[in-house]
Amino acid sequence: MSTRSLLSRIAILGWVTAGCGDTEATEAPKVTVSAQSNTEATPSPTDKATEVAWTKIPPKSDDAALVRAAAKDATGVPVVYIGAVWCGPCKQYKATLSDPRMIDAHTGAHIIELDADRHSKALGELGVRPMGVPHWEMVDKTGTPVGRTIDGSHWEANTPENMAPALGKFFGLGHG
Repeated sequence: MSTRSLLSRIAILGWVTAGCGDTEATEAPKVTVSAQSNTEATPSPTDKATEVAWTKIPPKSDDAALVRAAAKDATGVPVVYIGAVWCGPCKQYKATLSDPRMIDAHTGAHIIELDADRHSKALGELGVRPMGVPHWEMVDKTGTPVGRTIDGSHWEANTPENMAPALGKFFGLGHG
């Protein structure tokens, strides 16, 4: 089975199971999950992103292989985002993802979402050890951490005007 096919099935499984027994879950942000092929149009560098590129690893799939596959197929620089359903700042962050400042800050990055409680095995296998949530960890295309992390302590209130500059600098993509 191809990686693209596997990720498609994971995404569908995540959508189907997203509400099952998870009364605290927040609505997922509007995201773009895409895979480039030779026949698809490639956006020009001047095209403005309208969404944050995002892959959510399903809650019941605590497998590092899924994260590695998502990193390999990421449409930008892969960044593992670790949150939790009970985390207020995580909910505030996700609620801001449609703000143009946040979209701009994330341009060129591809977020791979994991839950600190539900994906502890996968996080351990990857060598990602957040000290708290929310936590972002840049990884390479194999899912291996590259030593760059940021967490919510880098700004005051969880608002786009505070988060976007710090996250844009973290992603190192000339934004923010």
